[in-house]
Amino acid sequence: MAKYLGTGHFGYIITLCGWDEEKCPTAFPGISVRLHWPLDDPGAPGTGKEQLAGFRTARDRLREMIAEWIAEAGAD
Repeated sequence: MAKYLGTGHFGYIITLCGWDEEKCPTAFPGISVRLHWPLDDPGAPGTGKEQLAGFRTARDRLREMIAEWIAEAGAD
């Protein structure tokens, strides 16, 4: 993330923290819109099968949220 800070303007930043939005990083200068999509950490402790299920759940949820975001942006 530090690689990109201060290098230009970003229209959007989307935080994916699994906790309250207020606790997510906010030091993103030059951002027009900040969105927060709370997701649980798919790498949380557990068995390999549990972690794989967590990553699949996160992947599927991200796919849904991106599709919704694109649909909403197209409606504007």
